[in-house]
This record gives sequence, C-alpha cells and structure tokens, in this order.
Amino acid sequence: MSDKHKSKHKSGLPSIEVPSADSLVESLLTFPTDFSIKAIGKYTPAFKQAVLDIIERTIASKDLLNITEQFSANKHYLSLTIMATFNDQASIDKVYQALTAEPLVIMAL
Repeated sequence: MSDKHKSKHKSGLPSIEVPSADSLVESLLTFPTDFSIKAIGKYTPAFKQAVLDIIERTIASKDLLNITEQFSANKHYLSLTIMATFNDQASIDKVYQALTAEPLVIMAL
C-alpha cells in the first residue's frame, strides 16, 4: 500500500486500529463452546447459594455440565467453577455480569 493510501494520525504517524477486547475474545472462541467460569467468595452457605441461584437464572439446565468446589488452604474462601456450553459471547457475558453484581462474589474469572 502506498503512503498516500495509509491513514495518518494528526501527529503525522500512521494510525493503528486496535480491536476491542470483545472482538478478540470472540475471535478466539468458536461457538457453541464449553467454557468454565469461576466465582470466588467467603466460605458461607449464603455465598454458595447466591452463585447457584445466579447459575440457575442464567444458564439453561441442559447447558450446565458441572460445578466443582475448591476451598482455600485455610477454608475461609470457596471457589465454584461452573462448566457449561455457551452458544454465544452474550451468554457468557450475562453470567459474568450477574456474578460480578452479586455482593457476596469477591471475584469472577
């Protein structure tokens, strides 16, 4: 491509288009896909129940593959790993948004 066809930033340097994070993730995943999401919180019955309620609301039972639990070394924290089949990025985002909106969830990965 000749220089006259390249777009230039006002500084005179060629501009670089940077893809959004969402488009990068979507390009890495082929749907439908089996995908795991981890929710971490204090080890309380309320935390576990809150996560299970979110999963029930956001993932169809036919798509839920399994849920595994892992305790921290001192058993003060619990992580729940949810493995499910997702048909699109929006379905994954819906679960993450619900988990991060829950005050008992410290982190969702």
